[in-house]
Amino acid sequence: AHCKVPGNFYNDHGIGICLIGNFEHTRPTAVQMRSLAALCRFLCEECQIPESQVLTHGGITGRTKCPGRNFSLAELHRRLGQTVLASSTR
Repeated sequence: AHCKVPGNFYNDHGIGICLIGNFEHTRPTAVQMRSLAALCRFLCEECQIPESQVLTHGGITGRTKCPGRNFSLAELHRRLGQTVLASSTR
């Protein structure tokens, strides 16, 4: 029940990913962001999830600071785009 909000089905049909850290105080490491991007890209391809549906906990519920002010969803989406470009040139 990590994203329970009336009218959505993210808990029933979503995939939750957890990064360890307090991103209100620190930034995710470069290794965490690379790994997260690789995992998200894999899940997007395997489960046919549009990149636009890669969301944050706080972005869904609006009831939490999670993942924290130092986590950049824009950076993750940028990295996902780079992953697409890198895989398409192979």
